[in-house]
Amino acid sequence: MKKIHNEQGSIVAMYYIIGLGTPTGLNPSGAARTGRYESWMGKNIPIPPKQKSHAKKYTSMIDAFNSFLPSTDNIYTTTKGKKGPEYVNAPWCNTWINQSISLKEYLGNDSDWLYGWFDSKGQSFKGIPSNKITHVFECIWDMMASNKYIKNEFNGQKDNWDPADTYLIKSSAATELEKYCEDLMPQFESIGDKIDLEGPQLMEKFIGSVNLELCKLVKEKRLIPISLKKQTSNVSMTVKESNINALPGGKISDVRGYFTGKPYSYFDVVSGKKGSKEIDFIGNSFFFKCHIKTGAYGNSYQIEQRMQGSSPDKAEIKDIKTTDDGKLKSANAQAGQVPTRKFKDLIKKWADVTDYDYNIPKVGVPFNTTQLNYWAKEMQDMSNIKLSLNENSTTEIDLGNFQILGTSYSANDYWDLLGKLDNAAEDAGAIASVIGEKLEKGNFSAKIRNKCYQLRFMRALSNAYDEREKGEPQLCMLLVRLYYLAAKMKMNDKDLNGPFVKIS
Repeated sequence: MKKIHNEQGSIVAMYYIIGLGTPTGLNPSGAARTGRYESWMGKNIPIPPKQKSHAKKYTSMIDAFNSFLPSTDNIYTTTKGKKGPEYVNAPWCNTWINQSISLKEYLGNDSDWLYGWFDSKGQSFKGIPSNKITHVFECIWDMMASNKYIKNEFNGQKDNWDPADTYLIKSSAATELEKYCEDLMPQFESIGDKIDLEGPQLMEKFIGSVNLELCKLVKEKRLIPISLKKQTSNVSMTVKESNINALPGGKISDVRGYFTGKPYSYFDVVSGKKGSKEIDFIGNSFFFKCHIKTGAYGNSYQIEQRMQGSSPDKAEIKDIKTTDDGKLKSANAQAGQVPTRKFKDLIKKWADVTDYDYNIPKVGVPFNTTQLNYWAKEMQDMSNIKLSLNENSTTEIDLGNFQILGTSYSANDYWDLLGKLDNAAEDAGAIASVIGEKLEKGNFSAKIRNKCYQLRFMRALSNAYDEREKGEPQLCMLLVRLYYLAAKMKMNDKDLNGPFVKIS
């Protein structure tokens, strides 16, 4: 199912369940359902209530879902399963309903709302009457993004400021917010002219003022910006507030952080991966799981740094959730992605290099001897470093065996061969002249550079572990910063992220 349909389904469910009090259906056995996860939710949709008036309301909600879904991929679409038909979109249908049940519990009995969806692009959309749709929050971002300094701060992406996908707002709050924003930019520009306050300083004060106004409305429960996450199987949904209240002392404190298993990024070079005759690494991700704690609040997450298309800078983070029966499980949805520019700046700082791309030539430009020796030493060093494991232990990073097609090499010889493979022509014969086997080169040059960026990330982690503050490794601060950047959560009251509630 497309992302736009996922978000539209969620806000439409909220209109029906919160706004109209629509019944949420029964489980397949005919018993009342709750917001808790049940095993049937992965393959079945709820059945209509037995009472005719309730059934009619419930069916109207399902019809509203189907009004914007393709006829070949809607709520009633099934596929053949081992025990009979399975509803293809049951996980999404139940996610939408459970999100609404959770939010309704958070809001209480309040049902008088306007409904907004950022990706509606300022247009009305199916499933909710036009007089119940608002676009005021989109107007705020459009106004902010019209300023070049604000646009640059968030790399032109609204989610880097506030990850809310949808929102509920009182009509009175919508009117106030629209008037507030109409007046605020001219006021700031006027002040800037008078006191020579311009550029980034004015931008920071402007965003801070907007965030304060939004936080006031959220605290009053007159505005609810919502970040949506697909339900993780066997995990009941919760509502969590972010960036709404001031941090004690103005910043997070009492920080702890450590790995909960051995990180890995396998450097062994193989052929025949997934049946292809193409040269490749046995794995193209740098992956680790860790636990962070700030004050009394702690959570676990996993991070995967990998290529996305031609970019090696995707740092994808997922929460590790506790299931309803007490086990740990990776969330189905990302907690978020670390903004690329901020990720590069953070890794550059902790890796202690002048440039994030230091000693990494662009694809098509060969590695020189100095660069190959540099990466050979980095790989050798990273295979021997120690990092925090759990509360009182350490771990290494598993890089594999430095093998190419089953033969192990020293770090220097390994990178010498990688350099030759990188510089080889795009034909199987050229690869065979280097390693003795005819293989397609494919995207291997980009994957080599991806491994360089992963080693740079490891160097940053290693340096953070080696740096001490009050006797404690500063690895914890780097792990916390990575998560907070991805989740768009503030570490400091001066951070510019907007308020939201996350339903996950």
